[in-house]
Amino acid sequence: MLFRSIVEYALRDVAKPIGVSTYRVTRQLPEPLRDEIPSIEDLEAVIGKLRADLNDDGEKAAGQQKV
Repeated sequence: MLFRSIVEYALRDVAKPIGVSTYRVTRQLPEPLRDEIPSIEDLEAVIGKLRADLNDDGEKAAGQQKV
């Protein structure tokens, strides 16, 4: 497991940090988050539907412009 820290400093006084954040990097999601985040398949399905909707709207708009 890898721990990282980020420190932000105020521009006027770099000797005093205004925020320090430490987090843990891991390859596996904690169990409670696994059920809350959509799967890759779910995301691919949504993107496919959005692309299809955009293509349908584009074709409709192109058909309306031909007058």
